[in-house]
Amino acid sequence: MKQIVIYVEPETSSDIIDILNKHEVGGVAFYDLMGAGPIEHEPVPEMVRMYMTGKSIIPEHIKITKLESVVSDSVVQEIVDDILNSIQPGKEPHGIIFVKDVDNAYIIGTKQSGEEAIRKR
Repeated sequence: MKQIVIYVEPETSSDIIDILNKHEVGGVAFYDLMGAGPIEHEPVPEMVRMYMTGKSIIPEHIKITKLESVVSDSVVQEIVDDILNSIQPGKEPHGIIFVKDVDNAYIIGTKQSGEEAIRKR
């Protein structure tokens, strides 16, 4: 099993969820948060105490969405390929995907574990 962790712009998150649903993943968690990374940020209007100053600044942190799911080894590459192909290629990066190994999964309250625990019901 693999855990897929995806950081994308908030407006892209619904497309990612559609891709995960297409591959019938058992579940997905997502979080809206602020973050920084290797992607250059666009200038935004400066605000001081709710007033626009007329200047532009480059923010250190931007709004980003983190999506997580645990999937079967057999579909992880298909999911990654679909995500990479769904976003228009260009010079600007749009996010990042991490794929991690997962040793096991257990459903609390039942004896289900492994692949059986992550299947869509």
